[in-house]
Amino acid sequence: ARARSLPAEDETWTDGARGRGLPMRLRWTDGASPCGAIVHSHGLGGSRDGGDAWGGAWRDAGFLVLHVQHPGSDTDAFREGGLGALRDATRPEQLVARVADMHFVIDEIERRVRAGVGPWSRVRLDAIGASGHSYGAVTVQAIAGKRYPVATPGFVEPRCRAFVAFSPSPDRSGKVPLAQQFGAIDRPFLAITGSLDGDPLRGRGGAELTPDSRASVYDGLPAGRRALLWLDG
Repeated sequence: ARARSLPAEDETWTDGARGRGLPMRLRWTDGASPCGAIVHSHGLGGSRDGGDAWGGAWRDAGFLVLHVQHPGSDTDAFREGGLGALRDATRPEQLVARVADMHFVIDEIERRVRAGVGPWSRVRLDAIGASGHSYGAVTVQAIAGKRYPVATPGFVEPRCRAFVAFSPSPDRSGKVPLAQQFGAIDRPFLAITGSLDGDPLRGRGGAELTPDSRASVYDGLPAGRRALLWLDG
């Protein structure tokens, strides 16, 4: 018989340096064997509930999964801020904050593993990956090494070994060649999109994202370390 999966654990991790609390959902894999970890970033207006099905599947496959909730571009921000929250949530400062969230979470994983407290001693620091959906995919692209028209020092997260981007997106301006945007990403990167993958920010500046433009992220990635899953229909 299949072993019953452990329940998800909800916590709040506080980045004291930024005075920022991050709601977290942890899914521990069963058993006592060493395990890798996947840090997941939700989409615009989402929460730590996002990616529930994926998180459960990854846990069942033997990973610790950590769902990060990003204040300022999450469900709470939209509930409290109304229509103006959409404009605020897509400002560059929010991407900077999201990237810092991901760095902090991996810092905290490393701290807990080195302290060897409870199940954290099982987690392999050489087997950490990152995933994200939509705005979370943008976040993952940033820490993987996407280049921008302006300098973004400190965005790259070298401790991540591989990346998954659900609904990735290229630069909306169309002015930066794909190879320039994504050519510096030197670790395995899986892009996932499909024929019905639309644009929630259509009409809010820049070129509209289409399924084909989302899939074009794959074209900009270096050969040999890339994969694309296209879901038709």
